[in-house]
Amino acid sequence: MIVDQQLHGYRNGHELLSGTIRLPARDQDLVDRLSDIAGPIGPGEKFAPYLTCYPLPSGSHYIVARTWLDLTAPRAGCVRTRSLIVAMSDWTGLAGPASLARVATEAGPTDPGRQLMLEPSLAPPLPPVEGPGVELIEALFLEDSVPVAVFGAPAPELLALRFLTAIWPSMRRRFTVSTFCNSPRTIAKRSFDLVFAPVSARSRFSDWKGRRIDGTRKSASRHPWSARIETEVLRAPHPSLLGLDVFG
Repeated sequence: MIVDQQLHGYRNGHELLSGTIRLPARDQDLVDRLSDIAGPIGPGEKFAPYLTCYPLPSGSHYIVARTWLDLTAPRAGCVRTRSLIVAMSDWTGLAGPASLARVATEAGPTDPGRQLMLEPSLAPPLPPVEGPGVELIEALFLEDSVPVAVFGAPAPELLALRFLTAIWPSMRRRFTVSTFCNSPRTIAKRSFDLVFAPVSARSRFSDWKGRRIDGTRKSASRHPWSARIETEVLRAPHPSLLGLDVFG
């Protein structure tokens, strides 16, 4: 599997610093925008590195991007983002999306982007995750399809990687998720399917048209299949919805 890269950061503003692929203008504009942080970051405010995952408008590739706070930049609130660019056919057939997150992490925020060749391998098991499990499962799979914002979840990245691993290929190719944002994320005026935000950012989602979930508490299930899906997606070492018959 060939993986191209782009590295964005601050130079004369937030811009592309290096890359191994030339994208069509519309695709590149989106990568440029989503490689920057969503929402304001105050002086002295810090955040853990986060993931942003989304398809390009052309549908040719999928992006798995890791963003770090850039403490060396001359102004506050600057970031460095490494975007891994994967052909859509490789992305939908990938056994473990977590492997791409790991590659981006290991490459770090400073080395120039270089083209990689990743050999197919078995996905390593994922640890179970706690948090707003049942309510999030119901919002994504059992109720009306609307964007979901989760505030204060203790393990947003593990939740995101478990969902990306478990969902069907047809859903994975269009699923959009960010594990940290201080304001809503959009593509072509459409909100991301799933975003995680700090509790302090809740007021910036006042116009959010989707579902809001308190990530600090657990809710009782409202559907007969919720517990079974939660176990498969959030507890199983190799999460997958492919074998479940609860969806018909």
